Amino acid sequence: MSTARRYVMFAPGDTVAAGVSGGADSMCMLVLLKECAEELGIIVTAVHVNHGLRGAEADADESFVRDFCEKEGIPFIARRVNVPALVKQTGDSAELCARNARYEVFASLGFDKIATAHTGTDSVETLLMNLSRGAGLRGLCGIPPVRGNIVRPLIGFTRAETERFCRERGIAFVTDSTNLTNDCTRNRFRHTVMNDLAALNPAFERNAMRCMELLRRDEAYLDEAAEKRFRALYDPETRSLPVEGLPAEGECLRNRVLARYLDTVCGADYEYRHVERLGREAATRCSVTLPSGGSAVSDGDRIAYREPPRGRISPGPLTVRKDREEPVTFGRFQLVFSVADLSYTKKGNEICVDYDKTDETLTVRARQPGDRILLPRRCAKTLKKYFNEIKLPERQRDEQPVICDSRGIAAVAGLTADETRLPDNHTKKILIIRTECDNNDE
Repeated sequence: MSTARRYVMFAPGDTVAAGVSGGADSMCMLVLLKECAEELGIIVTAVHVNHGLRGAEADADESFVRDFCEKEGIPFIARRVNVPALVKQTGDSAELCARNARYEVFASLGFDKIATAHTGTDSVETLLMNLSRGAGLRGLCGIPPVRGNIVRPLIGFTRAETERFCRERGIAFVTDSTNLTNDCTRNRFRHTVMNDLAALNPAFERNAMRCMELLRRDEAYLDEAAEKRFRALYDPETRSLPVEGLPAEGECLRNRVLARYLDTVCGADYEYRHVERLGREAATRCSVTLPSGGSAVSDGDRIAYREPPRGRISPGPLTVRKDREEPVTFGRFQLVFSVADLSYTKKGNEICVDYDKTDETLTVRARQPGDRILLPRRCAKTLKKYFNEIKLPERQRDEQPVICDSRGIAAVAGLTADETRLPDNHTKKILIIRTECDNNDE
């Protein structure tokens, strides 16, 4: 577990959810975590997510991991998700839906850390995929060893090394048949590009892993420098940035500061070409129109953000008690609050939160500038950025009910809950928020 120590992945007393599919990578990780648990001071639980994609084969994988954990005395949790239904609902690929569902399951369980079995080989594949898309430095860093409470103890291993570990230790593992096809982009890179590069240079994989480590150091340095410069320049009252204060030592740092500015004022509502143009023209006056209709405007002295024109009037805020039985009407939406025990199964138009993690009185309102929510995997985002990422139609964004209390946003009705409000091992009862929407758009 030298990688875990190097990146300070665990703290004594951490409860750790180890994502175990049954493949060589995850079985290797589970065995190593179990053997090092006492030394690291952690409590390890194996978590297996059945995606409902491979029928009897997936059920056999679940049984395999369950039997292994029972034999080794490792706590085990299994969860099932309906990925085919998520694909139909979202239009995303099965690979993306499965990934998102896994992390939502992990986050809902309330462990201190989530350990995934990504290896250095996975990270090299990610590097190549991002390179083919024209990614910048951050994308070329591959998979981060630590991101929030998600840790990757095997990021210093190659896939060949985890398989060799299992063979030498006599550890059985399963092979997901979908990994043998070229149906998804990652598999095509895995089976063709990676093999071709290894044929050209057998040391390619290790060299690429070393390259990513060096790039991560550079990225961390530039990221910190840009953050310091941005904090020193940004005026939160006017939400503006002085042109004169922008870094003059190179467009690399300047563009990072500008990207942080746009992140702050409009979330993900921009592309890199907008940052580049703003950097080139800010000193000579410019107006850069962003995808949603908002604009980054410079008068030559300061850069400011101009909100897109509002086509609708947002519904006014409502104050409700969470134990009320009557529906709450908010614009085109109707919300129904109810309480259930832990056996309740969530339906598609419902959000479930821990009843005791919300105040007795809740506020239902429209989004406000600067609103932020903590998504599963402890990923904090502005609502603007979140709405952009899920492609919520612009006309709906100021109407979507946001449910708050004295501690901030608890949920966005019909979409997601704040990660800190989700049920966990200490939950006694659940608050259900059901959302119905009148889709007649007059």
